[in-house]
This record gives sequence, C-alpha cells and structure tokens, in this order.
Amino acid sequence: MTNTWTDIGTSDVILIIGANPAENHPMAFKHITYALENKYGNTGPDGNGAKLIVVDPRYTRSASKASIWNGRQMYCKMRSGTDIAFVNGMINYVIQNKKYDQPYVLNYSTAGFLVNENFKGPAETGDGKFSGFIPDASQPVPTLGQIGKYDKSSWNYATFVSSHPKAFKAVNIATDFWDASGNCSCGTSCGFSKDTLSLDPASQYYIGKFRQHLLEVGLLNTTDLGPNVANQRTVWEHVLLHYARYDKNTVINLTGADPLVYDDICELFSITGQSDKAGTILYAMGTTQHTVGVQNVRAYSTLQILLGNMGKSGGGINAQRGESNVQGSTDHGLLFHILPGYLAQPDATIPGDAYFDRTDTLIGEPGHPLQPASYIKRCTPFTAHQNELNWWKNFPKYIVSLMKCYWWNALGSPTSNDPATPEQLQAVYDWIPKIPGHCSHIQIFEDMLAGTIKGLIAFGTNPAVGGPNSIREREALRKLDWLVISELWENETASFWRYSTTGEPLTSEQMAAIQTEVFLLPAAAHMEKDGHVVNSSRWAQFRYKAVEPPGDAEHEIKMINRIFDACKAAGANDYGMTHLTLGSGWYGTDDPSADLLDLEINGLKASDLTPVAKFADLQPDGRTSSACWIYCGMYPSLGTNLSKRRINTQAPGMAPIYSQWSWAWPVNRRIIYNGASLLPCGWGGVSDTPADQHHPVIWWNESAWVGDVHDGVANPHGYDGHSERSPFIMRNEGHARLHGMGMAEGPYPEHYEPLDTPIGHRGKNPVPYGAGHSQLINPCIKIYEPNKVGDPRNYPIIGTTYRVSEHWQAGAATRHLPWLCELMPDVVVEMSMELARSKGINNGDWVRIETMRGYMNARALVTNRFKTFRIFGETRHEVGIWWHWGYKGIKTGHSANRLTPHVGDANTRIPEYKAFLCRIEKL
Repeated sequence: MTNTWTDIGTSDVILIIGANPAENHPMAFKHITYALENKYGNTGPDGNGAKLIVVDPRYTRSASKASIWNGRQMYCKMRSGTDIAFVNGMINYVIQNKKYDQPYVLNYSTAGFLVNENFKGPAETGDGKFSGFIPDASQPVPTLGQIGKYDKSSWNYATFVSSHPKAFKAVNIATDFWDASGNCSCGTSCGFSKDTLSLDPASQYYIGKFRQHLLEVGLLNTTDLGPNVANQRTVWEHVLLHYARYDKNTVINLTGADPLVYDDICELFSITGQSDKAGTILYAMGTTQHTVGVQNVRAYSTLQILLGNMGKSGGGINAQRGESNVQGSTDHGLLFHILPGYLAQPDATIPGDAYFDRTDTLIGEPGHPLQPASYIKRCTPFTAHQNELNWWKNFPKYIVSLMKCYWWNALGSPTSNDPATPEQLQAVYDWIPKIPGHCSHIQIFEDMLAGTIKGLIAFGTNPAVGGPNSIREREALRKLDWLVISELWENETASFWRYSTTGEPLTSEQMAAIQTEVFLLPAAAHMEKDGHVVNSSRWAQFRYKAVEPPGDAEHEIKMINRIFDACKAAGANDYGMTHLTLGSGWYGTDDPSADLLDLEINGLKASDLTPVAKFADLQPDGRTSSACWIYCGMYPSLGTNLSKRRINTQAPGMAPIYSQWSWAWPVNRRIIYNGASLLPCGWGGVSDTPADQHHPVIWWNESAWVGDVHDGVANPHGYDGHSERSPFIMRNEGHARLHGMGMAEGPYPEHYEPLDTPIGHRGKNPVPYGAGHSQLINPCIKIYEPNKVGDPRNYPIIGTTYRVSEHWQAGAATRHLPWLCELMPDVVVEMSMELARSKGINNGDWVRIETMRGYMNARALVTNRFKTFRIFGETRHEVGIWWHWGYKGIKTGHSANRLTPHVGDANTRIPEYKAFLCRIEKL
C-alpha cells in the first residue's frame, strides 16, 4: 500500500476493483465506511462524503455498499481478466475530457520525456506487441498468438546523460514562443521562461516538459517536430496514441460492462483529478492473479498519476493483503527474485552477476555505454539530474550491510570499525546463492516433476490445495526425496502420500510405492509466540505471546534456528554456510528472542554493537549490518523497539495517519511519495502548499517540514519557498513513470486475454477499435502445458475462484473447527439463475465442473449475484468457486485448484487463478 488504512477515511472517491473487503477484509472496511460517513470532513464529489465504486464480476457484499450517482448504483460488472481494458478506457476518458491534473502530470510525471526514436507501441506495430519482440518457436500456441521475449533497448528514453533522458530541441527556444519579457507566450502563469529553460544546458532537462506544455495549450502540434527529433515523441504523445484505442465501444464489448454505469464511473472517479480532491484504488488477488497481473496494477497507477492521486491522503493504490503478514514476508525476501528489503537477487543467467565490483566510476556515465559490468552496477541506478534524490543510489550500502549481517566476521575486523577490503567483499558476495533464472512457485513444481528438485521445506503453505493445477502439484510432491512441513494440523500437503492425486485414499501398497520421506513439524499458532507482523499499511506491530503452544509445537524461529545449526554442521566444505554469523546475539541460543531478532533486522554498528538509528547511516564498507534495510529505524536504540508502540493520538488538522502507533517502513513514513501532496512549483519541484488543505500530509511551518515524515523533498540547497526535487524519490529521474521500461511485456498496459480465453475461437484480440490482431494472450508468459488450454467451444463458461469469510485460505485452519464447518460445510459453485435454468440445476444440487486440467464436484448456489455477460454479441456466463476445500479436516471436498492452469504473470508468475474456462453439468 502506498497509503494507510486510516487515511483511506479521507478519500473523496474510492474504487474497489479485484477485491471484496467487506467479506475478506471486514475490519479494514470500517475505514471505507468512515469515508462514506464523512468522519474526517472529506467533502466528496457533492459535499456529502465519499462515493464508493465497486467493479467485480459478481455483486458482492462490498458492491452492496456502492454509492448512488446520477440515479444509478456505482457497481459495474466486469468479465474476469479484462481489468486492463476497463481501466485503460477510464484513462482514455480522463485524457479525452482533460480531467487529468495538468500541473501534477507536467511536473511530477515523465510525460514530457522524449522516448527512443525506435520505440513503437501496439498502436503503431499493429500486431498487439511492442517494438523489439523476439518470438520463441519452442512455445507454439498459434491460435492464441506468439510467445517470446523483448529486446527492450528501444524502450528507453531518447538518449542518456548520466542515464537521464536528454530532450532534443523540438522547438527553437532562442526565438519561439516567448513574449517580450522572455516568458512563455501561452498567456497563462505556466512558469516557463528562456532563463529557466537555460539553467541546465548540458542535458536540456525540461525541454521535453516545455514541449508537452506547448502541446497542451495548442501552440505546438504533434506534427511540429524539429529537424533534430525525427520520429521521437514525448512519453505524453505515446500515452495519447496508446490509450486512444480503448474507446467505450471496445471496452464494453470486451468487459461486458453496463455502458451507462461505465460512463458514470468514468465521470465520478475523474472528479478526483481536481487538486483538492483525492481518490484511492483498492485491489487484492482479484487483480494480481492473472497472466497480466502486474500490468493490471500498472494501469491503476497510470490512472492515479494522471489524476494526481499519488502521495495524497485518501489517494494512492492500495493492495489489501489476504494474510496478517503477507506484507512482512515480501519485505523480508520470501519472494524468489529479491533479497530482504527488495534488493535484487543475484541471477546466474545475467551477465556480470558473478562479480561484485565497487569501483566508483559506474559504467553508463557520459562517454561509456550503459551495460551491466557487475551485480552492484546493474542494481545501482545513476542519478539522472543533480536535484533528484534517486534513493536507490544507496543500493551498495544496503547490500553490503546485508552481507555483514550474514557473514559478520568475514567483512572487516570483527572487533573493530575497520572497513572491508575489496577481496573480502568479493569473497562474501561469492557465497550469496545465485538463482538460475525464474524460481517461482510454478517453476519449482515443474522442476520437482522433472526430478531436479529433491527436497522442499514448506512453512505455513499448503500447495496440495492452494497451488494452481493442484493435481499436477500433488504429482510433483511424489517426485521428492524428502518434504518438511510445519503446520498446526496434518494438512493435505503433509498427507499427500496417503491419497491419490485426486484425493481418494490409497491402499498400504500404493502408499509404500511413494518414496518421499515426510517430516511434520508441529507449529505454534500466532497467539502462542512473540514477534512482529506487518499489515497492509506497512505497519510493523509486535505481538506478545498469549499462551504456551501445546505439546511439542514450536515457534518457527526456534525450528529454523535448529535447521540452521544442522546445515552449518553439515557444510564443512562450504565457506558460505560455515562462516554464517549473526551479530546481535539471538543466534546460538536454544530459544531465540523475537525482540533481539528485530534488533538484528534493524542493523548494528560494528564499532560498538549499538543499533543503527536510520538507514541513511548504513555504510557500504562492512561497518554496519542490517538484515532488512527498510526496517532500519524500527529499533533505533537498545531496548527501544518502536513496533511495540501503541499511542493512538492523532494531531488535529492533518491526515489521520497515527504516526505513533507501531512503526511503518520506511522511517515511519505513513504515505509514500508524500511530497506529491504539495502543489508543484515548476521544473518538477514542490512548493510548501498542500494541494488538499483539509487533509494535509506534510507542510512547511516556516522553519521545518512537519506532518508525516517527509519523502525527501527538502531542497538540498536550503529552503527558499520551494524544493527543486521531484517527489518520486525512488526513481532516478525523480518522476512517476507513465512509461514503464522495466515490465516484461511492454511499457504500457495492453489488454491480453487469459490463457483460457472465451473469445479464443474468434482468433482476434479486438484492440484497437475492434479491428483486431492475432495476439490474444500475453506474449511473454511461459506455457507449461500447451495441450491443456481450454477452447471456448468445448468449455464455454468463465470460471473464477474466491474466498468466504468463514474459511481461511487453503482451509487447514478452519476446516478443523466444527462451528465454522457448520456455517460453511461444503464447497460451493456460485452461478446465475439464467445458467442454472439452462442446465436444469436447482439451488443445492451437486454439480460437476470440468476444465482441461481436471474436474471437481460442488454444490450449486443459484443466485442473482452473477449476471450474464454480452461479449461481442455473444452471451457468456461466469461462475465462482469457493476454494478452501481439500481431503483433510472435519469437512472435506474437492479443491477448486484442480481446475486452474499452471500458468502465471509474465513478470512474477503469480498463478492465474481468477480466469479460466470450464463446463458444468448436474450430477
């Protein structure tokens, strides 16, 4: 989340898409209710509190709370897998009707930057792909489009000076567009003048921004290109080209949305483009669990940048985490491609990652080609302009401090403040494991099937139920030599060897044929152990043990500590393992302290073993440690663990961010990029005036910034009425990226169908303007089973999965509780009345749902919460399946993930649980 749950109460318009917080995050929904009830004095679009918009394939309990606007309830149905088309259409509406926050976009985004002249988007290529596509013939799916990867060299900015886009002259700034005083002749107070445009002649930093301004006011046409720019366009011009194709007719035909409601939603949410308004977007797994999940989020962020909603109280894009510590697990590096603190994981497939070169002259500076000479150079962006903060330039500090935490005695002198030598740094870096490319959940199970992974440790996860294509994943478990499970109960994964892959009990002879050795470690529940958890708002909150765990159950820290000891003892010839040490003293005891582990996470100074007060004090030479740099500051002094704070007072006259309750990363900042809550002052910098005077986040009190911990916007040369820094400090160019060069499948979100697409038989992706092209699916995904892709002529019904409040995730924690099983005893498929009538199905009947991967049985819930969709003139039905069931517990049933494909997002490979094709028959 960019924001906090509490400041959502100040939103003027709330858009829920890909989420159902009323049922799945019920305590969080109260903050939405606060906004609707005008608890914090937000005026809303009509002066009566916030308005709520809900977009979902199903009329959920969240949707029942959607507001009335123009006489219609602001709930809009949308076919699963079409979020990008829906939101891109909203973006097109905002652009065409000039509802965007022009000063914000001009100053805080990359709209004015020039793009490489060789870049082309789908609007120009015509084939649904971006420039630089390289097809892979080994991944043939000819009916759905090409599969491959991109050479992204054409996606960069026009040219680089210290990696910053150099905006070539599109106009003659010496003679054109100036009045007699040397100010812009547009007739508005835009702030452009000859003098200010000449401040940085080396990179001509703001020429692109000036060109965008001239386009906005009509003094320059897109065809008025100077001789030095040839085919180059600004990001803004590419934005106009890309999103114009998402006209209302195309969006409605793709998504099945109600056209009148869609019009109202576009109008209502675009009101937040006014500088004193704020709109927030709330999403969850309904957004991310798609083959275009990351680009779904990119579409949301683009809309929010255009409307000026990033950095404000009541704004941002906010992911609702489905577990109490999902945020903490990603922060601390449990995703395969990152180390703790979102540091890039060294990758053996990337040239240069075998080296750790800390030379001061970075490849890519003027006169040098931009190339990855070593891991640290690859991961350290160059500051694009002298005024920009570019916080990731500190990457060397964070990775070396992490290495110091892991191998304390191997960097510098263990008993002094001596810096590490280059030889020590290289030696310790060699000990960091290098991943062999993609190691996501799906890839791990494919490797198990192939026999290349021999063992698995699974703490708090149940892939035999929760993994995609769970029958395939249960088969993969049979290939393991050993499996370690830590759980409260013997779940389906721990007992897979007792059952067939479809869940039927095996005979003793069949069980004996499965050679996997399984170890089940009894775990302590959350109330039976100390330790901090991190909620969606990034708040680290320490929880104290309430009761002792029963029997042999243990805290995971204790279990992992023992495994760690055993691995060290077994690793006599592995220096990386045998030299592992930790500095604060929690390691080495039989029952490690969660509080001291927090101290280790915070970081220590080698000189005296006292805490590092803030991550700005971390060093790149081995004199400091930190197990997770973004948490540096949570434990600023010995005995002071700020995650234990519980002060619920709130300063009057500002956004409700409750800064003294627990601790939030980074540096207790509650709203990320909060400098963007200030009105721009020109040249990308910020003024001292909050855009929203009713709920200011930070402001200048004539001597210092106050409010939230400011996001690095203070002028490096001293305060003089404004700051010259742009507020998006994690980007080396300091601006919010409308053009996302780092994505796998393109710099702009483009609609691609799910792998199982209900319009696959048409053979065309209808963007642009319904004319279409042959690239139906994301061209950068990996398809493991091309023979298991659903054809809508055989599997005509759209399927999706979701949760109910009474059960928890894969069900191990709730299907053992009789009162919850009484409330929700059976696995259920929810369907429309129209579909039920056509199939002769009554409420409560048992039905069979089948896909290309397998089948499941479930009870039918016939409801009017699902309606039929009209997709390009054809009637399509969608059903939803509660996914919490398996073959263990008081109540058992088929897992919904027997149906879902082994395919994931092109960037993260999160599985596509939310859109697949099926057929249904009454049993």
